[in-house]
Amino acid sequence: MMVFEWMDEWINISESMRCRRLTMLRGFSIIMKDRKIEDRVKSKGLYGKDRSHSLANVGPKY
Repeated sequence: MMVFEWMDEWINISESMRCRRLTMLRGFSIIMKDRKIEDRVKSKGLYGKDRSHSLANVGPKY
């Protein structure tokens, strides 16, 4: 009986760790995406007041 309780506890711990890891990865990918946009804006030479308006125009041109 004790072994099954221990296994249940281990499964719960590993589930919470996996959720935490996924949340960290999701946050990291959002940060990286923001950084790419930031780099693209800097490479276009848009700073100061113009920069906030130009963020909408940073995407790919068709």
